[in-house]
Amino acid sequence: MIFGIKSTICGHQSSREMPGIDSSRFVSLTDFLAKHLKCCICLNVFDRAVTNDCGHTYCRDCIADWIASDRHDCPECRRPLATRKRSQEMATPSAAANDTQTLFIARGFVLEYNLKINSMIGEMHIKCRHESTGCLEELELALMAAHEAVCTYRLCPVCGLTPVGPVGEGHNCLRLVMADRDAFRERSITTDCEYVMFGTFRGKSRAVEMDPSGVTLRIVRMSCLSLASRAVITIKWPDIRQLLYCLDPILPIIFILPLFESSFEIKEWLDSAHEDNDGDVFDTISDDPKVRYIKIMLTSGVTTDMVNLLKRYNGSAECECRHISLDGAKRLLLRYQTRRR
Repeated sequence: MIFGIKSTICGHQSSREMPGIDSSRFVSLTDFLAKHLKCCICLNVFDRAVTNDCGHTYCRDCIADWIASDRHDCPECRRPLATRKRSQEMATPSAAANDTQTLFIARGFVLEYNLKINSMIGEMHIKCRHESTGCLEELELALMAAHEAVCTYRLCPVCGLTPVGPVGEGHNCLRLVMADRDAFRERSITTDCEYVMFGTFRGKSRAVEMDPSGVTLRIVRMSCLSLASRAVITIKWPDIRQLLYCLDPILPIIFILPLFESSFEIKEWLDSAHEDNDGDVFDTISDDPKVRYIKIMLTSGVTTDMVNLLKRYNGSAECECRHISLDGAKRLLLRYQTRRR
């Protein structure tokens, strides 16, 4: 698919890792057992299970967040969570003598650590969380934290670029970050846009980026559409039929003609978002050249580095990539005269 159109949806995404333990990390956990070891809040396997006096069990961090949000009842049965007074009345002498190990206290609510469940889960074998980068270690859950702290397949927590061994063993984080930055700069160019047009539909784009995957328009807002309608649009190199650029600083513009079958998604996006388009047209097979192209007007000139990058990535593609004169660019840019009423 040529056009990757992603709508922007306002919302909040927490950076905190979800409590509980993903059941897929366990080596031999049956569905039946996983069902009975599942926290009703996070829906993962219990992590440091605690139990209310109603008999229901949760992850310790899950119920702590539940209480912190001013909810003081059981998420399962809605019975009140146990308070310190009630727990003291029900506690056994041994629990009262060693409450720091058996009781979890949060904002005056007291729950009991479920030692039986925690012991059972702690003895189950689990995969290292760095399995995706190559670690094949499988250990008891109780032993895995110590392994993961020194796992040679863990990613550097600062740069996130490479697995590192124990702290201090030859990992130059700053060097790797700079090398990755320089490599990216060599492979891509990003520049600001004044406006963008799809045929005669006109709008704005925050920036245009050219890299090995294609040409990407960031945060596109069409003037004919609602301001809330945004998109990120990527045109892949193999799906570009023609690419023209004007080197004259008076008109720093790039024209892109995509393949007909690759333009459907963007046409549907324009048509569905604005039915009454006042005669605007985007048609890559039209006889009128003024409605065929995607036109990207830059805020600054088309540079030599940009031209070299365009030619490099179009070298293996069946795409006509060439310079166009100022007069030729003006002819393609003007809106066609016959408009629908």
